[in-house]
Amino acid sequence: MDTNIKLPLWRKIMFMFGMFANAIMVYFITYYLSFYGTDIVGLSAGSVAILLVIVKQINAYQDPILGGILDRMPPKPSGKYRRWLIIGVIGCAIGYILLFSINPSWGYGVKLIWFYVFYLLGNLAASIHTTAYGAYQQVLTTDTDERSSISMWRMVGTGVGSVVPGLLAVTLLTTFSGSSTFNSKGFSGAVIVYCVIGALLGVLCTRAGKEVVNQKERQKISLKQSLKYMFCYRQTRWLTLAMVFNGLMFYGRLSVQAYWLEYVVGEPSLMSSLTVWYGVGNCCGAAVARYLCRFFKNKPRASVVMSLLYAAACMACFLAPSDSLGLFKVCNVIMGVCGAGISVGIYSSLGDSADLIQLKEGKRVDGTLMSGVTFANKFGGIWTPVLATAMLEATGYVPKVAQNTATIDAIMFNCFLLPALLAIGQCVCLLLVKFNDKDHEKILEALKSSNSGAVSSVFYHVLFPAGRTHTRGAGGAEARSLTCVSVFCGRGGRR
Repeated sequence: MDTNIKLPLWRKIMFMFGMFANAIMVYFITYYLSFYGTDIVGLSAGSVAILLVIVKQINAYQDPILGGILDRMPPKPSGKYRRWLIIGVIGCAIGYILLFSINPSWGYGVKLIWFYVFYLLGNLAASIHTTAYGAYQQVLTTDTDERSSISMWRMVGTGVGSVVPGLLAVTLLTTFSGSSTFNSKGFSGAVIVYCVIGALLGVLCTRAGKEVVNQKERQKISLKQSLKYMFCYRQTRWLTLAMVFNGLMFYGRLSVQAYWLEYVVGEPSLMSSLTVWYGVGNCCGAAVARYLCRFFKNKPRASVVMSLLYAAACMACFLAPSDSLGLFKVCNVIMGVCGAGISVGIYSSLGDSADLIQLKEGKRVDGTLMSGVTFANKFGGIWTPVLATAMLEATGYVPKVAQNTATIDAIMFNCFLLPALLAIGQCVCLLLVKFNDKDHEKILEALKSSNSGAVSSVFYHVLFPAGRTHTRGAGGAEARSLTCVSVFCGRGGRR
């Protein structure tokens, strides 16, 4: 079966529905969970804060495990990942609906346990969905330009899905609450609307196309071996590290943006409009990145351009006077463009990397690679908000009063200067990914010439005539010349 296929536009839109479905549920929870827990349910702020820290830690470290498990699952006639998309999105919807069904009159202990349990379960299901979604994205085609296009639509879904909760949330909450004062019925009704829509669109996403890159039988691969693939190949190693920088620079800036608007700009009401325009920038950036990938014929290089532009926008805001509202709005859109563009380049590179690993190992690890970069992104996103909070505390931050110069400097550093420096670090990582579209075309030719997914040493020499050799196995095992691996994985191939 030909795997180098082009998807029609309507199938790409259906694929987009999957990330849109995830975003409208997850972003609503992100925007309102703390307020709901403290002001509606009646939990202490400390209890909610502890929950958020616990869930962020679990959510980050569970991703590689989930990816390895999905890769080891037996394939079905309908594919390997589509059924997990359905399980994940429906489980996420049910978990979040139950999370927001707490009766404020319940006992404190019951409310606390209910709040913790269903938030954890809802996030676990959301992680299953995003991991399966990313893996599904890689197996719809082996055409490298088409993978860029599919990644573009993924980021469009994320951008639109992140804006919708902010635009409609107040209307839904007011309608279901019966007044302008939000109550538990308002939150329960709003969540049901978002989750039902999300579940339906998430299921519809599975009709985007068949998994044309699929295994004929269950893979015999240990979880430990599967996880090593993230670090044993040059391109996956540096892509993963690039996503650590991605999480550091994006989540760190967002964690102090509200402080910047309140105490530096003096316009906290700008948060809503900046969020909307950032989402618009995401949609535009996804389209721009697709054409940059096509222009450079090198996806990591396209992400490098976006990273440099992101750093420039951050530095412009850092150096501008605090009353430069027009400049801040323009730079915010540019940051949204770059955020989506960087992700398009990295995510669409993962399928190409999976093809190389299939050539070398004879196994597909799409789930592992996708979960690896999402883990890296979340891992980075844990630490910069912690750093920002620690710096505010160390500089004498006091809520709801004019801040001292040291605190203002800390806010500006974490909101703009640090993200700019991290974007430069991300550029370095992406430049070390030695993999372009021509290299991928050669890998596809090699895979098509082999029924098992592993090619002979003679074919390696024909395909990649220059390079080092690497010996597989131990003792008297067969020594193979893995020139392909030495080219793409760095000195000595696997380490």
